[in-house]
Amino acid sequence: MAVFNWDGADKVNVSLSKALKKGDRYAVYNCLDIRQTIGQAKPVLAGAYEGGEVPLPMRKDASCPDFDAFLVLPDTKR
Repeated sequence: MAVFNWDGADKVNVSLSKALKKGDRYAVYNCLDIRQTIGQAKPVLAGAYEGGEVPLPMRKDASCPDFDAFLVLPDTKR
């Protein structure tokens, strides 16, 4: 998922309703955190989707301060 952060906020609220249904367990990873394998990365957000929007933390990396890319995966471990 691509998230643009034109306002420079620390967190941006986004809906995951296109990828998840209510009650689905999930984990969201910032693509910049995936170095070797997804198993070594730590999610920036995880839980059961309750509908609506969720707050995603923005890195504001020097190479792309207004944009972050996230990977949303079902969380089958919990």
